[in-house]
Amino acid sequence: MEILKWVSLPAAFLLTVGKPFSEVAAPWNRLVIIRLPNRQLYWWGKVAAWYGTGLLFTVLAMVLGVLAEMLLLRIGCWELPLLLTLGDGFARGSSLLVITWVAIGLLSAVWWYTTLLFVSSLVSARPGMSTVATIITGYVVAIIGTNATNAVPYIRPALGATLNALSLPGGMINGLAFYDSGLTLAVWLTVGLAAGYLIFRSKIF
Repeated sequence: MEILKWVSLPAAFLLTVGKPFSEVAAPWNRLVIIRLPNRQLYWWGKVAAWYGTGLLFTVLAMVLGVLAEMLLLRIGCWELPLLLTLGDGFARGSSLLVITWVAIGLLSAVWWYTTLLFVSSLVSARPGMSTVATIITGYVVAIIGTNATNAVPYIRPALGATLNALSLPGGMINGLAFYDSGLTLAVWLTVGLAAGYLIFRSKIF
C-alpha cells in the first residue's frame, strides 16, 4: 500500500502536466524553438517550468494535507494523516522535522519522475507512452527499494518519504538522513538532465 501511495502522488502530477516532447506538443515546441536564440535556452526553460510546477504541486499537497488533518481532528491536535506518518519512534508525529521530511520526500519523487518523463518523452514521442513507461518504472523501482534494502541509498528519490524512513535505523530522522536524500537527488537529477539534454540536441523538431 505504501508503494501505491508514493507512486500515485507523482503519477497524478505527471498526468496533470502532460508530456513535454510528445507528438501533440511538437508544433508548439517547433514554434518556441524558432523564437528563441538557441536550443539550450529552450531546454532549460522547459526544465525550469516543469520543476517549478512540481514544487508548487508539492507545496499545495502538503498544505492541503495538513489543513485537512487539522480540521478533521479539530484545530490544536496536530497529527499527520496516515499517508504522511513515518516509521516508528521519533519519526512519528507531526513535528516540523517530520513535515519537512515528508515534503522533501514528495518533492524528490516528483522531480525524479519528471526527469524520467523528460528522457522517455524524448525517446518515444507517441502520446501516452512516456507517461506509462515512467509510472511503471517508478513502481518497479519502488518495489526494488522495498525488497532490497541495500539498493535504497541509490534510489532514494524514487521511494518517497515513508519508504525512505522505513530504511532508517529505528525510523529515526537526523541530519545525515537529509544529507543523503539531498545528495542522491542531486546526482539523479544531474545524470538524468545531462542524458536528456544530449538526446534533445540530437532531436529534430
